[in-house]
Amino acid sequence: MARDFRWMYFLLAVLLVVATLMFVKLVPSESPADKAAAADKTAAKAKNDVSILDAWKNRNSLVLGLCLLLNNAVGVGLLTWLATMYSEQFGITPTGWEYMVVMVGYGPSLWIATSTGATVVKRWFENNEMVFMLLMSSIGAVLMVIAVIIPNLWGSAVMMWLANLFIMWSFSAILMLPYRLIPLKIIGSAFAVINIGAFIGGMAQGALVGAAVDAAGYVVAFIVLAIMLVAGGLAPFLLKEPARPINEPTTPPGSPEAGVEAATGTTDEK
Repeated sequence: MARDFRWMYFLLAVLLVVATLMFVKLVPSESPADKAAAADKTAAKAKNDVSILDAWKNRNSLVLGLCLLLNNAVGVGLLTWLATMYSEQFGITPTGWEYMVVMVGYGPSLWIATSTGATVVKRWFENNEMVFMLLMSSIGAVLMVIAVIIPNLWGSAVMMWLANLFIMWSFSAILMLPYRLIPLKIIGSAFAVINIGAFIGGMAQGALVGAAVDAAGYVVAFIVLAIMLVAGGLAPFLLKEPARPINEPTTPPGSPEAGVEAATGTTDEK
């Protein structure tokens, strides 16, 4: 068994090297326009230097970091514990065909969510992202709990796929909000703060869910995740609309969904 795990990590390392080489080979170098923009940015920085601490002092950066912490803890926790949950609740294992079908369906639900989230927000919830996140988080939480208590395997799988869809739609909205709520001069540092929240959530979910499972089983553990998801949907209401100067743009060049599309690899070349 130990050898099997060692070979699995070796395979993951090889895949990482391949991905890195593909990135170096296929991603184009910066264009002349990018170089000119970088030069302008350097000149502007000399006039108005910004500290990385400014993002940590920004209320909206911290709130969005909290949103991503809670959302990512649920999303990663859901995926991490699916194998053992389905093994305990339905008697299937990662080597069985039923589990493979469940996971194959989980992948498309993730792809659909990340490729459509920005469009859904922009079309129906533009400037109402907070309501959207609460709605998506609440629906996802209910579906997630249903998935763990329903006695039918395939009913559970469908509920889990739908829960993942709504969770990732909420995630998409989190990535769009910084461009509207955070000054552009600290947007890079703000994303660093926000992503730290995501990393903390992803790391903390293992101990949290494990403790809940040991104490009361998977139903209670998934209820805990559901509560965290709803809390993540409520957290955006702590955000504060900034009073921006009239001459300061509220979005970077392009559209506000560019951040989501770039993060998920769904940007269309035109």
